[in-house]
Amino acid sequence: MILAALLLAAFLVNLDTTMVNVALPAMVRELHATTTQLQWVVDAYNLVFAALLLTFGSLSDRFGRKGMLLAGLTVFGAASLAGGFTTSPAQLIAARAVMGLGARHGEQVVLRAEGEGADEALDRLAELLARDLDHAE
Repeated sequence: MILAALLLAAFLVNLDTTMVNVALPAMVRELHATTTQLQWVVDAYNLVFAALLLTFGSLSDRFGRKGMLLAGLTVFGAASLAGGFTTSPAQLIAARAVMGLGARHGEQVVLRAEGEGADEALDRLAELLARDLDHAE
């Protein structure tokens, strides 16, 4: 169960980047975004996500990983919903920056998973991936 929750959180965060890249042509048509604005739509998320690595690592140690994961996914989901209703590139860039904030909350917990059941879950995942790689050869 722990593994499923961690993988789902990581999947949601990473899926977002793929979806935005696929949607770039539609953003040009619907929002009349320039190339510079499109770069900021993609990079605002990544910039905030990367910049807060150490900060949210410390916060997750202080306030608990489960609470940080839930808070991060809530912020991420709310910003994603807000981003879906934007009417200008500037609004979308702001929503993407807030999504990066929420994503860092959640991803930090995934990166620092430990404790009861987490080590075993991650070991099991490593075994499954190794087995899949052996079958792929």
